[in-house]
Amino acid sequence: MGAAVEEMIRYSCPFVRMRRTATQDVQLHGKTIKKGDQILMLYPAANRDPRAFDDPQHFDVRRRSKRPSLSFGIGKHFCLGAALARLEPRIALETLLRRLPDIHVTPGADVRMARGCFVRALVDLPVSFTPVAP
Repeated sequence: MGAAVEEMIRYSCPFVRMRRTATQDVQLHGKTIKKGDQILMLYPAANRDPRAFDDPQHFDVRRRSKRPSLSFGIGKHFCLGAALARLEPRIALETLLRRLPDIHVTPGADVRMARGCFVRALVDLPVSFTPVAP
């Protein structure tokens, strides 16, 4: 389940972008970012980098990545709530799958995401399952 949650976070990064100002000149992949330049970090794009992830456009819940996704940032900007943000979906999915083992996205359903410039989230995710007695 841990690999599945990590892949969900990588593939559908809820955090979209962050703008920063360079505090010093830096070389990055043959380009110079000068002190004072504004840069826009696109977290979903970083999580689809083929230098970091094999076949990054493919969603694979069994993926074992060489490195973690950048969904929660890195270094001194790493999200303090990352451990909780990983634990919550794990517990929710384990509980959901235990109670509704055949749950699946309803065929032909319109899965909708909220569009935002900072974060994104599901609006609609129609699912089907076989009800079980309590």
